[in-house]
Amino acid sequence: MALARFGPGGRFADIKEIATRFYRDAGVVSRAIAEAFAKHLVEVRRVEQKPDRQPHWEELLVQKYQLQVAIVVRPPHRENDDEDSDEVHALLGRALAELLSNGTLFRSGDAIGLGSGRGVFTTVDALANFPRLRVPGVTLLSLTGDVYPRHHSRDPNLCLDADTHVNLLGRCFAQDVTLHFLSSSICYEEQRTLESVRRRTWLNPERGVRLTHVITGVGILGPGHRFYEMVRRKVDDTTQPEPEVPARLLGLLDQLLGYCERIHARCPGYWPVADICNSMFRLPAPTEMVTAQEAAAIDQLVASINDNLLNVKPDELRAVPNMILVAGTRLKAAAIRSLLDGGQYNIRFLCTDEPTAKAILGE
Repeated sequence: MALARFGPGGRFADIKEIATRFYRDAGVVSRAIAEAFAKHLVEVRRVEQKPDRQPHWEELLVQKYQLQVAIVVRPPHRENDDEDSDEVHALLGRALAELLSNGTLFRSGDAIGLGSGRGVFTTVDALANFPRLRVPGVTLLSLTGDVYPRHHSRDPNLCLDADTHVNLLGRCFAQDVTLHFLSSSICYEEQRTLESVRRRTWLNPERGVRLTHVITGVGILGPGHRFYEMVRRKVDDTTQPEPEVPARLLGLLDQLLGYCERIHARCPGYWPVADICNSMFRLPAPTEMVTAQEAAAIDQLVASINDNLLNVKPDELRAVPNMILVAGTRLKAAAIRSLLDGGQYNIRFLCTDEPTAKAILGE
């Protein structure tokens, strides 16, 4: 009866009409419809066009990297495939949300970690347009401290932090879920302070939390990355950065960005540093444009910066049995390929766009 209430084209059917159709009193019909919505037996969702998936590239990725599922979507035609990366990530989010919505990926008792950024945000945002997941006893956990990543979002009032994503994903479950936020800045001046904060969160190893799934994206330390915008706004525009970032760490980031920019100038299209869950790592150079001295300096700076960040660490990520990677645009192809080729992470699910899939495969 509740479904009959909505006719073609969004037209509402009259209660009396439904009562006649089902041979029931109009009052009974009205109460039955209200109860169906109250018990979440019926939900009204906006229907969006399904992303155009590319089975050929999906199969090649599954075979090459032993993935459980690969999702490859065709982005809108652009002269520059990276011209509208927000739109690309919106398509990726809808495609991955459709996979998650089938209710078979997560089980009772699972602990699901979420990273920051557009890919994760568009996924949990789109998942709210599907029927709620009926999986009891799930725990959702933030994987990184707050970085306030606003620059990639068209909505200037929206932060794409991991804490936000935990909250948004929580609304997609029909049963109660346990939420764990970090609720702290990502950057710290002293190791002692950082460790004190970690001990107060689920990251404290004594709490014995074991992640079963991680949903995360990939970042490139270049224009648009939160650290890049934050430091370059300080260095180039002489405006004050957020007070949560210590001056020493800003200095290290400035040095690292200097190397990245000089190398990028010599090798356009290549940025030497990427991150997963805000833990940075150096990417292999496509040519011999990076000297051994530069590589060593980058590695040292990356290690020093990573040591001062509140996030799940690479060793902890490697222990997660099911990683779900959602990332797109060809700029990130080298980073995605590096994560897949390394075999250090249990990446079981990959969601990306067609130009990026081709670049990953070397096509």
